[in-house]
Amino acid sequence: MTGVKTKIQNIVLSVTYEGTEFNLHKLARSLDGARYDPERFAGLIYKSEYPRASFVIFASGKMNCVGASSMNDAKLAIKKLTRKIREAHIKVKSAPKVEVQNIVASIQFGRKFDL
Repeated sequence: MTGVKTKIQNIVLSVTYEGTEFNLHKLARSLDGARYDPERFAGLIYKSEYPRASFVIFASGKMNCVGASSMNDAKLAIKKLTRKIREAHIKVKSAPKVEVQNIVASIQFGRKFDL
């Protein structure tokens, strides 16, 4: 089919730092713009500007990454966040396990359909 254009709108990933627990109070103080209100929600919310992605981080060492528009952007955002976690003197034993949960894409077929 000619004229077909696809675009990834959003990728949702689960990220697991094996054998790691996060002190979310400490992490919230170390990440600029992080929001953490444990009385309202058990996770810390952090948004990275470049590449654009949002994270929900849990004390268990697990997090969700949403909003990236490519796997390369998602991986780079996770790599940058991992570096910031280490700079906050939080021990991360190994690279995180990353698993794709969902991908949302749009397709332009370049033609009209008679539905």
